[in-house]
Order: sequence, then structure tokens, then C-alpha cells
Amino acid sequence: MFPSNPEQYAAAKKSWVVAFEYQEQHAGMKVRTDLTRALANVYRLSSDKTRIICDCVERFNTASLIHDDIIDQDRIRRGADSVWVRYGVAAALISGMYGYIQGLKSLSESGRMTLVQAGLDSLEELHIGQYLDTLLSEGTDLPTMEQYRYVAQLNTGCFFIFILRACQQLKPLPQQCYRSLKSMLLELAVYYRFVNDYCDINHIPHYAKKGLRPILKQAPNRS
Repeated sequence: MFPSNPEQYAAAKKSWVVAFEYQEQHAGMKVRTDLTRALANVYRLSSDKTRIICDCVERFNTASLIHDDIIDQDRIRRGADSVWVRYGVAAALISGMYGYIQGLKSLSESGRMTLVQAGLDSLEELHIGQYLDTLLSEGTDLPTMEQYRYVAQLNTGCFFIFILRACQQLKPLPQQCYRSLKSMLLELAVYYRFVNDYCDINHIPHYAKKGLRPILKQAPNRS
């Protein structure tokens, strides 16, 4: 369907693209890009295929951070105003959705619908994880370690496993190798989330609002 008012359409699109690009300018350590390149070496993928996965997963991650900040009401992200603070909640919501769309578009460059499906599966897992995370945050009980692990593997692990699935579809390894890598990445997701939550406890004043974090404060001090 073509827009009946192309100028209005372009102006609206620009407003949410600007908000998304603002968050991209405040990039983190590109952990998922590093992970993609590491796995691409294992799978011996070409640089072009590696770039497609990197572009997608970074856009997915940026979009998820924009939405996370709205849910958690975090006003600062990586030392700068969160997107929703700078541009408003509506623009932030739409810019996050734009990021998911752009990520899927980058996957379509490969011409493989199985890659696009892997991206869609990853986004579904992300949103289930965000929903469960929100339920825990709004609850009154501390999560069990089993609950913590499950949410971390969905919320954080979804992108790690997406990278692995994409590599496996492009140049499959034996299933035993794939299963071992998947198990390792799920454990890595829990560790990564644990470290992030620990840092949040020490640096974000309103950490008490976030349901997964108090469990860490209950842990014995082994220093």
C-alpha cells in the first residue's frame, strides 16, 4: 500500500528513525557482534554472512533496550538520556519496533526465509522474557534461582541463541557440536545477566524496583 501523502509519511518515519539512531550512537561494548564473529570463525562463515547476522542482532538489541528503559522507567542509558526521556514514550515505542523491522530486513538480504524465521523466534522469546521479567518486578516475592535462570535465558539468551541458530542454518555443524554450543550460550546468558544485575545494584539508585535484582543482594558476601 502506497502512502497517499508521501511527505507526511517520510516525516513520520524520520521522527522514529532519529530516535533509534540516537540510541545507536550510544553503543555499548558490542558483545553480540563479538560473539557473532567468534561463532562465525567456528562455522567458517564468510564476512558477508557474518555482517548480516551482526547487523540484525545489534538492531534487535538496541530496540529491546529502548523498550526496556520504558518498562523500567530508567532515565539514563549508557550515560545519556534514555530515548523515551529525550523523545517521549510514543516515539520510543515506535522507534523500538522500527529496530525490530530493520533487523528482520537485514536478514532478508540473505534470501533465506529460515533466517527470518530464526529472527522471529528470537523476538518471540525476547518478548516472553520481558513479560515474565515484568511480572517478577511487579511481584512481592523474590524469584527463585530457577526463575532467574529461565528469564535470563529468554531475555538475554534469545539473542545469543539466535546468533547460533543463524550460523547453524547457514553452514551446519554436527548436532552434537550444535547442542554443546547451545548449552554453553544459555549458561553464558545467565552469567551475563547476573553480572549486569550486580552492576545495576551498585550503580542504579532505583534497583529495588526491578524484581530480579534483589536476589543478588541476598547472596552471601564472599569478598
